Amino acid sequence: RFDRGLVLFNQGDGEGALAEFSRAYELSESPVVLWNLARVFSALGQPVAAVEALETLRALSSLPDARRAEVRALFERETSRVATIE
Repeated sequence: RFDRGLVLFNQGDGEGALAEFSRAYELSESPVVLWNLARVFSALGQPVAAVEALETLRALSSLPDARRAEVRALFERETSRVATIE
């Protein structure tokens, strides 16, 4: 599922990639899959879903420093696209 998701994402099929990565995450709960889900949500213009995935990633202590920087950058970009209502 993960490999198919990568192929679909690279071919520009965000919806297909979302379906494959979602199923892969259900099966594995892997941070790598969650990172790719966040990227797909971002590409599909779903910042709330992207932020939710990224918040989960940010909480992981096992995340490598290089990936943590990528997560932080995408998180900042996506949170700027989310509004709150008071």
